[in-house]
Amino acid sequence: MANLEIQDETHAALHLGRSRVVLDISSAYAGSFDPTKSQEAPDRQLQLEWGSDCRNNLIYLESSGELVYFMAAVVVLHDVNGGTQRHYTEHTDDVHCIAVHPDRNTLATGQSSGHRKVQGKAHIRVWSADTLQTLHVIGEQDFQRAVCCVAFSSYDKGGLLCAVDEANDHHLSVWDWKAEKRLCQAKASKEPIMDVEFNPQEPNAIVSCGRGQISFWTIDDARNLEAKRGTFKQRDMWPVFPCFKQSMNGGSACSAPNSNPKNWRYPLDKEAPKYILGLAFSPKGFLVSGDSSGNILIWDKGRNKITRELSGAHSDAVFSLTFLRDGRLVSGGRAGRLVLWDDSCQRKLMDTEVPMAYGAVRCIVQGKGERLFLETIKNCVLEGSFSDGFSPISVGHRDELWGLAVDASGRFLTCGDDRLVALRDPETHKTLWEAQVKQGAHCCSMSPDGNLAIVGSQTGHYIVLDAANSGAVLQTKKISREQIEDIKFSPDGQHVALASRNNKIYIYRVSSNNGQLDLVAKCQGHTSFVTHIDWSADGTLLRSNSGDYELLYWKMPDGQREFDDSVTRDAKWQTGTCCLSFEVAGIWRDANDGTDVNAVCVDAGGTLCAVGDDFGWVNLYSYPCPVAAPDRRQGGGHSSHVTNVAFTPDGKRLISCGGRDMAVMQWLLV
Repeated sequence: MANLEIQDETHAALHLGRSRVVLDISSAYAGSFDPTKSQEAPDRQLQLEWGSDCRNNLIYLESSGELVYFMAAVVVLHDVNGGTQRHYTEHTDDVHCIAVHPDRNTLATGQSSGHRKVQGKAHIRVWSADTLQTLHVIGEQDFQRAVCCVAFSSYDKGGLLCAVDEANDHHLSVWDWKAEKRLCQAKASKEPIMDVEFNPQEPNAIVSCGRGQISFWTIDDARNLEAKRGTFKQRDMWPVFPCFKQSMNGGSACSAPNSNPKNWRYPLDKEAPKYILGLAFSPKGFLVSGDSSGNILIWDKGRNKITRELSGAHSDAVFSLTFLRDGRLVSGGRAGRLVLWDDSCQRKLMDTEVPMAYGAVRCIVQGKGERLFLETIKNCVLEGSFSDGFSPISVGHRDELWGLAVDASGRFLTCGDDRLVALRDPETHKTLWEAQVKQGAHCCSMSPDGNLAIVGSQTGHYIVLDAANSGAVLQTKKISREQIEDIKFSPDGQHVALASRNNKIYIYRVSSNNGQLDLVAKCQGHTSFVTHIDWSADGTLLRSNSGDYELLYWKMPDGQREFDDSVTRDAKWQTGTCCLSFEVAGIWRDANDGTDVNAVCVDAGGTLCAVGDDFGWVNLYSYPCPVAAPDRRQGGGHSSHVTNVAFTPDGKRLISCGGRDMAVMQWLLV
């Protein structure tokens, strides 16, 4: 544990690595403080209620009407109609892929290797969607880096499972998953593998694709995997059907082949595309693939040769392909265009544009009837149809995420490196508005009345937004050459403090009319960048932490240092987000070097303390927790460092943000 010792009756010393932090002992502990005393974990626990993120995966379960997708180390089962979620939480690191068994209830999910020693290796978990119980754990000693692709066989009703390891040689392996036994394995490619599928109409046949190649695999009687590379050279007589752009109000976009072969156009020998990004098998048995040049290729049944090419089916990369239940094909391109083709993949029936604010379509699944669900490269899930258009049911971040703030009503704001700022409702789980700012965002705060939001950027700007309406930008100003690290409104909302990496804290007066900010003071005295700040409950003090483990106090609003211990020792704080203070000294545990804790939050009732750490845990302590190594509750699900945590004012929920996993998680306190 971090060394916590008594210095005198009114001071304790906290040792973090080679640093020594002197803390004022609260009067309630004066003369009786024992840092070795035990402290029990709180009675309440963390139960994952909701998650916002969706990456490169989407499955629809017809029996339950749930969408299944993963975020970080959690697999989400989202009941779209009921507005609820269930969660499979047995993974220990990032989930990379998912597949559904032909029974439409058994799921396989593959994860990467991680930093946890216990079950931290890359492996596959097979589990039941009905019960969320793990049925089998496969390959803990076999996969090296991560399981990047997984697929169940369908010809034999799901007896086999295929997986691709993200190792240097991208090994492709086939498993008897019920026996947890590997049947065969082969080196697939030195280049990345993007997709793998079993042929549904032929036994022991698999197709994989990736950078510059598509491979057709067979399993022989001796259980050896043999591969034939797809041939991109022209056949004896195969035509290219040129596709033309179609206006939104009708007209054919793809000319049907002329019945007279003399009118067919033949290409020169075709080189392999840079990437083949996805595969889909038609109910008629043929295979289609989409490439990075915007072409859709149709392959012979059971052969490694092209039958036809929909040249220029999209103006850029074909990211997604899926066959609907009636055999028609839907394709999605990088520019956001979604195209519906007939069941022979010769004629375009309809197209539509998905708003690029949500990103290109990466995955398509069919719900009930004509209803489609789309997952995008910006980690959003959209719902709709070709005739009605598409709208978001989940909005996620697509880059590292640090900013989190909760207002008095419980609504919470998130912002990240992707420049997205989003206001969310924890009760309805809906995104109330979203705004795209011009700079990468790092921190945020909301005014007590909920009318204003202020975002701090990586470039030293503050951005004031109209939080009551649509998130419109009211003011932008650069105040520092370095990143804004933290922002807090005063309890009465009349002032706001902005902490910067330039070692300064800026105090602004907030205009009640238009949200304009006027500088009134600068707090100068830190010798390193300021990390966290808190206002006192009466608005007369500010406390701050820094990168070199200082805890300083400031008079408000003039910004002068407060050196009087009798004033600061028992001050009541409006927020409790400073990671270094006597009341939270116990969160610094064994081997902590001062950087392992990223965020702290004390609930409104002053009985709980949440901590986000570098190991992917959301920790819950009883508050105050000044003793060494107090007991705690933990919530797992993030696969990256937890960058921020915040309680809702009613004390019912806790919100957490992941850094590189980009996940926003909502926890119930039960």
